[in-house]
Amino acid sequence: MSSSSSIATKKKRILPKCRVEGCTNTARRVGGVCYTHGAERKRCSHKGCTNFIQSGGLCTTHGAKRTRCSFGGCTNVAVRGGVCITHGAKVKQCIHKGCTNQSKRGGACITHGATKKRCSQNGCANGAYKGGVCVTHGAKKPPCSFKGCNNRAHKGGVCFTHGAQRNRCSHMGCTKQPKKVEFVKLMERR
Repeated sequence: MSSSSSIATKKKRILPKCRVEGCTNTARRVGGVCYTHGAERKRCSHKGCTNFIQSGGLCTTHGAKRTRCSFGGCTNVAVRGGVCITHGAKVKQCIHKGCTNQSKRGGACITHGATKKRCSQNGCANGAYKGGVCVTHGAKKPPCSFKGCNNRAHKGGVCFTHGAQRNRCSHMGCTKQPKKVEFVKLMERR
């Protein structure tokens, strides 16, 4: 018996594709379709929560752990390969020539036509946040996680008073928020 035949070979599991014609997404176990085409997603087990589960039966709001970037000292969420976008995780870029933005829908970034879900209220052009409506029309954003604070959480589950970082102008000594063109330049440097 040769030593090569005793080595176990791993078979790559072939995942079924969505049964909707032209869709290349992976089908979920029940129904043979992907999430986009109606596969049911499990909800968070926390009482009254309607978020989708991430791990351990919970959403990230109620304790599902998110993998952090493995780059020394970085606290960003890992996107691919154990690292965040800042430290080298590759993400799909916009299909338009020369554009370095991340693609959102249909291979394009928002600047080049990826559609954003809009508020369902008549005449409102704001982006939908939760339940198909914007914050102005009733979508609730979570409160700051700092004990006793009722401000709205922004980044990292806290308000600006308790440590959420705002983007700042890149000019030396300037503390103002950047204009859109300045913000794009700032993101390109990262």
